[in-house]
Amino acid sequence: GDGDGVAETFNVKEFGAPDYFNLLINDTHATKDTFQNTTTLSVSGTMTVTGGTYDAGSTATAVTGLITVNGGLFSATSNQQLFYGGLTVSSGTFTGGGSTVFVGATSGNFLLSGGIFNAPSILNIYRDFNHSGGTFNAGSGTVSFTGGASIQNIYGDTTFNNFSVSGIGGITLAF
Repeated sequence: GDGDGVAETFNVKEFGAPDYFNLLINDTHATKDTFQNTTTLSVSGTMTVTGGTYDAGSTATAVTGLITVNGGLFSATSNQQLFYGGLTVSSGTFTGGGSTVFVGATSGNFLLSGGIFNAPSILNIYRDFNHSGGTFNAGSGTVSFTGGASIQNIYGDTTFNNFSVSGIGGITLAF
């Protein structure tokens, strides 16, 4: 943010795909700003939210590497959030809203080790699901294990609202 002590909203600049090679949202000021996406955002590499708010709103976010929420807030109202390299939430909050979130289509897993994960309408998991800490709020959505890996593992004590399995592999439940 700009550090003026007033919570403000700034548009994330678009440069054309990819928009960024690694993106860090880190407002370290006492009064946090919001960084709002206005069109499809494409990140080739990693995306990390450690302070402030990244607001995808009703636009898509596509990240080829790992996306990490380690403080701050990642908020999506609708549209697709494509996290090809996996999603890690270790502190802060991820709120999926009415969006569809795809995790681990090419690599990486879903890992919730701290913070809060508010599930989107549809959460598609292509690899392992690991809930070792933090809070998983299922809401009214569906978690779908799509079989991107030959075997998908589900670790942790988690309550899902709707649960589906499809794809080529099997599912191993480990609680």
